Amino acid sequence: AGLSRSAFMQRFVAVVGRPPMEILRDLRMKQAAHHLRRKSMTLKEIAREAGYASRSSFLRAFRKAHSMDPLTFRARTR
Repeated sequence: AGLSRSAFMQRFVAVVGRPPMEILRDLRMKQAAHHLRRKSMTLKEIAREAGYASRSSFLRAFRKAHSMDPLTFRARTR
């Protein structure tokens, strides 16, 4: 984009209304929720597919986004 990181962040937030990492996290959590509802993938596979290197960081992010852990989410949505 030809901008410094801080200038890019300012312009992105001005146009979109939210920081890019927040949007990325939301997209990853939507993707993870989709996999939990539709597929029989393991949590480790879902975490990797959603872009998380560790299962624990994925669990923290999922709990924050959905107010429950992934296995509870899977059980409730099936």
